[in-house]
Amino acid sequence: MSAAHEKCCALASCGKSRTEAAELLQLCCACNVVTYCSRACQRAHRKSHRAFCDAAAIKRFNENLASAETGDVSAQFLVGTFYDNGLGVPKSANDAVLWYGRAADAGHAGAQFNLAILYRDGIGVAKDPEQSVVWYRLAAEAGHCT
Repeated sequence: MSAAHEKCCALASCGKSRTEAAELLQLCCACNVVTYCSRACQRAHRKSHRAFCDAAAIKRFNENLASAETGDVSAQFLVGTFYDNGLGVPKSANDAVLWYGRAADAGHAGAQFNLAILYRDGIGVAKDPEQSVVWYRLAAEAGHCT
């Protein structure tokens, strides 16, 4: 992280040192690069961080997409997450279902769980409670504990 970025974003000028905030640090939910001492600090300084965050999300999306296209199951799950949450790409439930489906078919418990939610709520797919239950069960059998 550059000195300018550190000054602008990390701990976001809240006045706390890294040492003081060590137990309170939270990563930015979008880029997972910048740390904040609290959610309030993140909200207060989000605008100054936005450009960096957006660029980091696009970079991470592209890196994961390249891996996902070669069959990397964890990357497929992450690409689904990017589409599901609109990080680095426009939000797309249809694309989220596609990438979660690829990872879920390969046994990724998180993708199976997320796919169950999408089927339960009819997001990106037709609402299908029975299919949702199938994915919830597979996720539980694969070790997903939520």
